[in-house]
Amino acid sequence: SPLPPPPPPPLERVPTFNWLCGFLGATRPAVDALSPGELATLLWALARLGHAPDLAFMDAWYRAAAARAAAFGPAELALALHALGALRPGVGVPGAVPGRFARELLPAAQRMLGACGGAQLAQVLWGLAELRLWPGRGWLDDWLAGGCGLGV
Repeated sequence: SPLPPPPPPPLERVPTFNWLCGFLGATRPAVDALSPGELATLLWALARLGHAPDLAFMDAWYRAAAARAAAFGPAELALALHALGALRPGVGVPGAVPGRFARELLPAAQRMLGACGGAQLAQVLWGLAELRLWPGRGWLDDWLAGGCGLGV
C-alpha cells in the first residue's frame, strides 16, 4: 500500500504562513549551497508542515537537486521523493516537475537502487508515482531486482 503523507504537526508548533513564506524567501538564495541531505530535509519539513512552497522556491530547489542528483544517497533520495510526493507538484504545489530534474534524478536513482532498503525502495516508487513520473521499464526492472532479497 502507498505510504501516507507525513502527519500534520501539533498546531501549537506550526509557524505561520507568513513566517514560512519569509523563511523560504530568505532561504532561496542559499539553496544552491545545500547538501543533498539538507535539500531533502528542507523539503520534508515543508511537507510535514503542510506548506506548499512557491514556484520561485521550487525552481531553486529543483535546480539544486538536479545539480547534485549523483550525490544523493539512498536515504536522501527516499526522503526527497517522499516529500515531493506528499507535496504533489502540479497538484498540491503550483508547477510541475521540471524535465531536467527528472533527467538527472532517474539515472542517479537507478544506480543506487541496489543500496536501498525495503522502506527506501517503497518511498522512491511511491514518490515517483505521486509525481506521475514514469521511469521506464528498465528502471522498474532494476527496482524489482533491488527489492528481491527484501520481500518487496
